[in-house]
Amino acid sequence: MLEDIFSFRYGNWFSVLLAGLPALLNVAIAIYVKRSLPRSGTTRLFFLLLLCVISWQVSDMLTRMCTTELSAAFWDAVLSTGWIYVAPFALHFAFHFTGRKKLAEKTSTKFLLYAPAAFFDAIFKITYTGHAYKYLENWGWLDNRSGNLFENILVNWIAVLAIITSAILFRFAVSNYKNNKLTYHRSLIIAIGFTIPVVQGTITEIIVPALYNTPPFTVTSTFFSFFSVGAAIALRKYNLFKVPDFVENEVLLEIIDDIVITASQNQKLTYINTYGAKCLGLAKEKIENYTLTDLFYSLDLYIDFLKNTSTAHNKNQEIQNYETTIVAKNGQQMQVLISTKNIENGESDQHVLIVARDITSLKEAQAKIQTSEKRFRAIIENSNDAMVMFDENGHISYNSPAAAPLLGFGNGELKDRNIDELIHPEDKSQIAEKLATVIHMPAMGVNMTLRARHKSGEWLWIEGSCINLLHQAGVNAIVGNFRNITERMRIEKDRQEAFALFDSIIKNINAGILIEDESHNIYFLNEDFCKLFSVELPLNSLIGENALLLLENYKSKVKTPANFATELLKISQCRIPVPKQEVIFDDGRIFELDYMPIYTQNNEFIGHFWKYTNVTERVRTLENIRQQTAYMQELYNASPYGIIMLDRNDIVLTANSAFEKLFGFAMEEMKGKYINSMIVPPHLQQEASDVSQSCISKQAVQLESKRMRKDGSLIDVLIVGYPIVIEDTYCGIYGIYADISERKKAEEDLVSKNLQLVKINKELDQFVYSASHDIRAPLMSILGLINLSETVTNDDELLQYLDMMRTSINKLDGFITDIIHYSKNAQTQIQVEEIDFEPFVLDIYNQLRFLRKTRELTIRISNKTAGRTFYSDKSRLSNILTNLVSNAIKYHNYNQENPYIVVTLEIVDDNALIFIKDNGAGIPQDKQPFIFDMFYRANENATGSGLGLYIVKEIIEKLGGYISFSSIPNEGTSFEISLPNFDLAGEVGTEMQQEQLSF
Repeated sequence: MLEDIFSFRYGNWFSVLLAGLPALLNVAIAIYVKRSLPRSGTTRLFFLLLLCVISWQVSDMLTRMCTTELSAAFWDAVLSTGWIYVAPFALHFAFHFTGRKKLAEKTSTKFLLYAPAAFFDAIFKITYTGHAYKYLENWGWLDNRSGNLFENILVNWIAVLAIITSAILFRFAVSNYKNNKLTYHRSLIIAIGFTIPVVQGTITEIIVPALYNTPPFTVTSTFFSFFSVGAAIALRKYNLFKVPDFVENEVLLEIIDDIVITASQNQKLTYINTYGAKCLGLAKEKIENYTLTDLFYSLDLYIDFLKNTSTAHNKNQEIQNYETTIVAKNGQQMQVLISTKNIENGESDQHVLIVARDITSLKEAQAKIQTSEKRFRAIIENSNDAMVMFDENGHISYNSPAAAPLLGFGNGELKDRNIDELIHPEDKSQIAEKLATVIHMPAMGVNMTLRARHKSGEWLWIEGSCINLLHQAGVNAIVGNFRNITERMRIEKDRQEAFALFDSIIKNINAGILIEDESHNIYFLNEDFCKLFSVELPLNSLIGENALLLLENYKSKVKTPANFATELLKISQCRIPVPKQEVIFDDGRIFELDYMPIYTQNNEFIGHFWKYTNVTERVRTLENIRQQTAYMQELYNASPYGIIMLDRNDIVLTANSAFEKLFGFAMEEMKGKYINSMIVPPHLQQEASDVSQSCISKQAVQLESKRMRKDGSLIDVLIVGYPIVIEDTYCGIYGIYADISERKKAEEDLVSKNLQLVKINKELDQFVYSASHDIRAPLMSILGLINLSETVTNDDELLQYLDMMRTSINKLDGFITDIIHYSKNAQTQIQVEEIDFEPFVLDIYNQLRFLRKTRELTIRISNKTAGRTFYSDKSRLSNILTNLVSNAIKYHNYNQENPYIVVTLEIVDDNALIFIKDNGAGIPQDKQPFIFDMFYRANENATGSGLGLYIVKEIIEKLGGYISFSSIPNEGTSFEISLPNFDLAGEVGTEMQQEQLSF
């Protein structure tokens, strides 16, 4: 949409110019009206009418240039205010222009004119997408309002107002035909210019479309050019809206020796008499080019004049003998007495009559009297130096204007201060001595330099002199003249510091320095230079010696002495800078020689500057770096992994041979190209972009993904991306690609086998559970037959056999029960419910009372939940406690006095802790590591299956808990169980849910 709105076609230039050129003409007329004509209600309405016409013409121009119907509707709606408000403003203007000002100013008139316009404009803008437009070749879009009732009503309303306006203007013109030719010509031209587009628009946009059922041809804005041309003629030729001559006896005004001027409300001059034009140097025929502001010597005088005249005229009073200064065109000032009076022209526009009398000669005499005093005061007040007058006690009685700002004080703030307040404490003693000299030696100046306190607290350096004029009449003070030299002192200080710094640098620089004059005589050399060539003579003794002769004696220190002296001579003869020449000494040291010819500011050669810098360590370091770089490059190239370096925009910089082999691209094919377009499949472009963004954020990235070879095949790769950051600036990516196709294949095989294993385990669990139930049924039948057989025989031997069979069947049934519990734990979901712990444990104990010697035991249950509720799987918890309590009963030590079992429950945070403690036989130390193993029996006499504790541990882990124990043989055993205290509301942990599904 936005692109269409600001998209224009320029091929239909003719239709565009028909709207654009009139718009430019109306802009020029509007500017003229605004800037050059007096302000009144008539001119304001005329200016607003011009703005509406301009908006209308711009609307037509943009609509014709649009590329789509919707954009044409948009621009027409945006600028619709122009063509909708033209008729109301035109009729309102006509009321003003024709003298019907009372009618024009009525609230009801304004409401009837502008309320409908506002309504139509709002509706048109809101419903702009519903307007129809027709495209005409070589012309552009035309508003096709055929069948649009709202638009037809709007256009007819505009036409009615326009026709009424034309009628009013023509009637006013005809009425002035005999009485006022000027008004007649003005109004007739305006009426004709306005009526032509009204007639044209009525015919082409209303009558013809209604008669022939054709779209309207909207060119009325172009025909408003006639109105624009008519307005221009009326303004320039017939002085439209300007003040007519209102003075009846112009001859009288022309002969008096006073300046007579009239001005409009917007301060434009409308009349000046001959004497006034001569005095002020103005041309009468161009009087409209000047304003009252041009006549006044200063803006303040003009503003003061306006205030006085406005106050008086608001009270219908005249101003008499108002004194001010005006200025002629050539800049000459004139003192005048002014009288003013309000007047009105024929159209009731307010103007002011100004009569000014020249009193310049009267003022000149007064000015000459004051000239001498002003000249002396000006010298003092405009001096750049600060002058201060003070008494012998230092109290300031006067200061020149320059003195206060010098120290940051305002006018009058220095007066009555004591100069002692302004002097730096360290300078007070020497200034006191100088002032004592001034007091004892009248008329003799004493120079001084001191630091004075600025108002801000800063200390400024000032210099000057003081003279004693205490006894001179009219002065009676010590007079001091001072100037600010803070900047000069700062520059001098900086210069001294710079010289000291230069001297320190030259002496302490870690290089040999030699400075020669133009004849190679030594001007300066430092100790490092002497050490370099093993010169043992004192430095001062070498100043003035010839440097070439000195080096000739010591050149043997250089590895190639013959070439060394020759090269130095050649370099100095060229007199151009020569940097970093390598010089190798016979002891292996390496120096860089820098030569700089020395020139003055006038480009005069005055000497040579030589610097020898020891770069031995740097050269060796660079050589080490080069070797290390070569080593790293070799590792880079020999790496079995594909390595690539990218710039900050993921453009390939370099890649090793392993990368080329992995993806099938040669380095020449990749360099300078966007890596993601070459090896990233289309569906993984976002993933690659995320990798780049992570590296841009200076975060290393590692992921497994697929990438594409040159032949289009996909490979599994491990990608590691490291951001390259230099001085905290991201520069690119160091990427490593490892082919993991084989590993991925192995992983897929492993996953497949794991799924098969899970399936087999599940089937096995189902088989065990089903087989256990199927086996248990006949066992129960056999047990029932045994019980029946015992009732029908008294044979002791047979009864003993039957009892042995019952024991074996019970043992087998216990084994099957354990298997069923194990299978049930694996297959059933966790069912959480509230557990009343103490009755729950007692019920389990009561179920075990059939076991041998149960009645000899004491069982204690301790509930330490502090009122908190315990939630868990009741079936599984019953299985856990049944196994542990039954073991405690079976393997207890009944030979002691007080055999017991203690079961305790505690709730800590979100966990339940259950302790089962006994003082039984305990578990042998060597058996303890294996008690949770499947089918393991710690007691050789045990009759169980060896699955009990194994199943307990499996159930506890299924619930998300753990079990631990401690046991001492012949003392007892203690088991500790930790289980999550589940919320009965149903919040079984996510991990538990997932564990149940995957078990």
